[in-house]
This record gives sequence, C-alpha cells and structure tokens, in this order.
Amino acid sequence: MISKGMKANEFLKELRGMLNKGYGDSACKVAESIVEGCKFNGGNPQHIKVKKLFIASEGETSRFGNRNVRLEATDRVKIKYPYDRTWLFFKAIPVDLYLKYFSKGSANGSLIAGFDLNTDRINMVMVDKFGRIRDVKTEWFPEVTSHGFPRSKAKIKRLEALARLLDYAYHHNVGVV
Repeated sequence: MISKGMKANEFLKELRGMLNKGYGDSACKVAESIVEGCKFNGGNPQHIKVKKLFIASEGETSRFGNRNVRLEATDRVKIKYPYDRTWLFFKAIPVDLYLKYFSKGSANGSLIAGFDLNTDRINMVMVDKFGRIRDVKTEWFPEVTSHGFPRSKAKIKRLEALARLLDYAYHHNVGVV
C-alpha cells in the first residue's frame, strides 16, 4: 500500500482494523523504511515481496514502553501474540546456570575462527592472534540451491555443515568463533 502511494494515515486506519496500535504503527514504519530503501537503491517499490512474515513492535513513550512486550522482572518477559490476543510468558535462564548443565566442554584454544555463510557452502578460516591463516575449510551443499529442494531440508543441511565445521574448529584449538 505504501509502495502504491497510499498516505500513511490511510494505511494506519487499514492496519488498525486488523492489528492493535503498537503493531500497526510499527508495521507502517517498517513498510516506509523498506520502500525508502528500495527507492534509494534504484529499485521499483512495486516489485517488493516479503517472503517471510515477521512481527514488528516498538515502544511508545506515552505508554512507558511497548504495549506488546512487558519486562515483568529481570528474569521474566511477557509478549502479546496479536492474532488471538493471548499473552506468552518466557523465563530467562542465567548463562552460568545454562553452561553448568548444558555445555559440552570449554573452548580454551588460541585460534580464532571466522565463517562465511552462503546458500551453497560455508567457508571457515582459522587464524592465530597475529592474523596468520592457520587453516581453511569449506563445506559444500550445492543440492540445496536446486529448484524444488525443500527449504526445511536445506536448512537442516546447512546447520549440519555448520555443526561439522564447529566441531572441526573445536578439535583444532579454536577458542573464539
């Protein structure tokens, strides 16, 4: 609607019929930013397609923050789900406690690993503290870019490749990723 030249006020009236004010205002600002970015890069805003839906919600000073996200305490968060207007509750777990029971070991190595993630491969380079390259490794998965390959399987393949590279790095003296 924004890309077709609809005024922000009209757009907000349409959105507020479907969403609450917090989500509507945030969605309008995100849409305006996307259209502005497209125009800045020389693109045609009429060709914008959002492939994966997401929720955007920003705080308001008059409401002392966000209507849809409430930080009840340092360890509890309450998030309002807009489609059925229910509240979801989340509890934060201290990192120390998580690592105590779920860590698989400590990475005390002296090397640093960097990753480059692409659609058909993941590249990893390991360097020492002086910046000298110590090792380079690539995991290939070209089949995930072929037409008709399921996205869920592609995601699994990519995560498996990343896990193999992380395991390799852990066993080759990498302390920082």
